[in-house]
Amino acid sequence: MKHKPHVTIICVSFLFLFGFISLSILQNQSTKHEQAVPLTYNWYYSLNGKSPVSLSIPTHVDCYYHKGDTVDLYTTLPTTSIKQPYLRTKIFLQHVKIFLDNELLYTYDGNINTSGNLEVGSGLLVFPLPKDYAYKTLHIQYIHSFDRITNYIFPITLTEKNLTETLLFDSAETIYLNSWFLLTGIVCLLASLYLKFQKQPYLSFVFLGIFAIIYSIWLLCNTKCLQLFTQNLAFIHHLEYLCFYASAIPLWLFFYQIVSKHSLKLYCFISVLPAIVFYIVAIILQYMDKANFFELLPAYHLLLGGNLLLMIIFIALLIYKKHPLSQGLLVGILCLILSGILEIVKFYATNIKVTSFINYGIILFFFNLIYALYRPKNLTKSKTTHF
Repeated sequence: MKHKPHVTIICVSFLFLFGFISLSILQNQSTKHEQAVPLTYNWYYSLNGKSPVSLSIPTHVDCYYHKGDTVDLYTTLPTTSIKQPYLRTKIFLQHVKIFLDNELLYTYDGNINTSGNLEVGSGLLVFPLPKDYAYKTLHIQYIHSFDRITNYIFPITLTEKNLTETLLFDSAETIYLNSWFLLTGIVCLLASLYLKFQKQPYLSFVFLGIFAIIYSIWLLCNTKCLQLFTQNLAFIHHLEYLCFYASAIPLWLFFYQIVSKHSLKLYCFISVLPAIVFYIVAIILQYMDKANFFELLPAYHLLLGGNLLLMIIFIALLIYKKHPLSQGLLVGILCLILSGILEIVKFYATNIKVTSFINYGIILFFFNLIYALYRPKNLTKSKTTHF
């Protein structure tokens, strides 16, 4: 029987979707049965010691914070049926102190960097409260570390789950996606080893595998699932941006490997140079304490926007040059471009930096790429496509 690659791809896609939907259902069921009390109302907010004003959270306040700004939040904790409560919220590049009836219960001051300075990160905060917490005054103090920091006040919840349970149950979908990207990257690297031993071109699979693994690590950091393994939020913060800023490099090097025409190779080489230069400059500025990775994010978004435009031109060149992979790559790269644009728009529209759209754009890119590679007409031209 003649093998039909598209049937295999459809089956793999179905299994992936089945697993993802199953996890989503289980996660929703877990959330429904969780004992959690959102602390939404009766908050008082004070900026830099000014008179408190009442508000509800989560919310955006009417100003952007500057380095050194202090935000104080106060509320009276309600009584609940939770026997062992945990306070759950998120922190974003802030020093944090938590008081209960003026007694300091928790502090986060960051970690010492290579220059001997305290450096903060971002992450999920799940902190145990004493059993007699009811009717006591909760005071959370944030000290901001950067100018123009987010003006968003994250949700604050009383829950029965500790940090590990929260990450495992609430991030099941993310862990599943992360496992998929990581497995894809490993498979690509193993395939490259096989091709190398067969004395066939293999670097395309190396770069594709590196891209998938880098994205997998970034996703772990971006969604704070890496806190399952370390509570060094500054390390997670650095690793997140190191991976994010590097992600475009192996992708362009992959494109460089799959094209055979000299003009297309030159185009890919020129396209990847700005990403490499930015990556080197970002590392130098970070570790010389001249600029934090986060402060360079707007510049990288401009670079990313330029990369998306370059990819559109790249598609046009593939079609113009009648490259055998042009039709197959068209849908995949368009998915990357569209999801990248949506991700950037969402970031600046909500100022919340948890990823969503780009995950599915990259998954569709991989599925489409596999289909493009295994179309019969492309298999017969493997020598010209460098696969």
